[in-house]
Amino acid sequence: MVMSKRNKQLSFSDHWLEGRIPEDDFHHQLRMWASNNLDEDDFKPLFSEYGRSSVPPIHTFLGMLVQLENGLSDREFEMESEFNDRVKYAILANRDFEGIDAVTLCDHRRRFFESDIGLKILAKTIQSAKEEGLFSGESLNVIDSFMVWGAAAKQDTYTLIYQGIKMVLRFVKFYELKDEAKAVLKRKDYEKELTKPDIEWEKEERKKEAIRELG
Repeated sequence: MVMSKRNKQLSFSDHWLEGRIPEDDFHHQLRMWASNNLDEDDFKPLFSEYGRSSVPPIHTFLGMLVQLENGLSDREFEMESEFNDRVKYAILANRDFEGIDAVTLCDHRRRFFESDIGLKILAKTIQSAKEEGLFSGESLNVIDSFMVWGAAAKQDTYTLIYQGIKMVLRFVKFYELKDEAKAVLKRKDYEKELTKPDIEWEKEERKKEAIRELG
């Protein structure tokens, strides 16, 4: 699959949203951050020089961040990327962009996660986005768990396990399996803005019980 680049040629309709999205809105902030920090050429090693053209990976990468922030499944994001102007604006797409189908989104995510180059791009860009204060508190907790190689040095076992489960719940929603995953969990507080279980930490028995609940 050959990598395509985004269409930078703006039409009259692309100026429709300028000034209409508040500066503190996530979608506006993501677009501004991406414009200043992402280089499309970084994605080239993840694609072939031959074959059919792909959706520009800069769109799918930013789409993944929109999914994480808004808790969207791949199917939900497919619809959002086709019909929601704010989402198109956030992922640097033109207003006439036809959207990203769920199959393409899944394929590009696999390329990001299964390649050392892709992981380095993820690590570099997500760290930059975190430093810019781009994500909400809950999404930041999930992303911290995703970036486990950085978090492991700073977080205790309870936090790592708890945030890891939150991360899994967020990712399985991509495949519309969140309800099935939640059904097998003992704790029911994973959607709260907590970094680790809310228990009486001074009581050893409660700490042991928390580990059993997280198991």
